[in-house]
Amino acid sequence: MNTNQQTLALIKHFEAGEGSEWYPQGRGVEAHLTAYLDKIADPPIWTIGYGHTGLSHNDGTVYEGRSISKQEAERLLVFDLKNFARRVKRLAKVPLNENQFGALLSFDFNTGGLAGSTLLRLLNAGDYVGAANEFDRWVHAGGKKISGLVRRRQYEKDLFLQPIPPRAKPLIGRTGQGTALATPAVILETCKSIVPKASESIIAKLPEWSLGVLAITAVVGLGLILYARLDDNRKGYR
Repeated sequence: MNTNQQTLALIKHFEAGEGSEWYPQGRGVEAHLTAYLDKIADPPIWTIGYGHTGLSHNDGTVYEGRSISKQEAERLLVFDLKNFARRVKRLAKVPLNENQFGALLSFDFNTGGLAGSTLLRLLNAGDYVGAANEFDRWVHAGGKKISGLVRRRQYEKDLFLQPIPPRAKPLIGRTGQGTALATPAVILETCKSIVPKASESIIAKLPEWSLGVLAITAVVGLGLILYARLDDNRKGYR
């Protein structure tokens, strides 16, 4: 499952330090491009970009004075989220939509606490609402209630509970392709029933192989239409 844009926006917003009272002040909007000491972590840890603490956690590759470009920050975020996405997929044993997956991804990326949590236990028991309410509990650090974490957990909870709207069916797809393939044969059969003599005259002038091609394309076209309908239902198209 891919990480949707809402999830990425949420993670970037909070991991760049926006809206967090503990984030170093006075360093400008690109402050996350220079390593800073995350004093809320226990123990404090050097962090850069969007919450990046190393190719493996606290491996020494993030250190005081290190600076990176915006492009490198984006690449490091993709690297980190791939690792956490694999973890969320492994831990969650129940079906998730994109928003539920994204909320869990943001939560675990921030806390590292999904495994063994009551949130996960309730989720895997099928209690989605109970699991959503558990986000509210993860708002403390260093023995204090952190307003930035309160806001982040609320965003994650809201995302988790936000339903995925039915997607509009594409205007052109396999149904259209199938119809296009089947149409010549359908037209020919219709003409045979309406103007049989004229139709027989036209058919007589066609190469023998062309009738076989028409029959094959009609079968393929009908098959595409049937497959498209089944696939649309599976994907939740209206």
